[in-house]
Amino acid sequence: MTSPRLTHLTARRPRVALYGLHAGDDVIRWIGTAYEPESRARQHWSDARLGYARGNPELSAWLTSLPARPAARVLAWLEVSDRWDTETWATRALWEARPGQLLNKLAGRFPLT
Repeated sequence: MTSPRLTHLTARRPRVALYGLHAGDDVIRWIGTAYEPESRARQHWSDARLGYARGNPELSAWLTSLPARPAARVLAWLEVSDRWDTETWATRALWEARPGQLLNKLAGRFPLT
């Protein structure tokens, strides 16, 4: 028999946001997943301003060209187990729908060139 406390903890599965970064114009330039998307947007902007390109110079150039940090729009809330497959699917779908708009590369998961 499971204790009520343990049942409560296992029933509350963490969820993660599928988010898109934009410069206030609602043109999504980056898709990612994070537990706290606004905090992740601040981290992207700060990393770019400090020179941490993290393997994506196009993203870094876009972020450093912005006068203020980008906004994060939550596109969906996901189960953690669906995180990577959904991020990959959404990135590919937007990449194909709007060529040149998205700055994601997702190296190792599928080639975006």
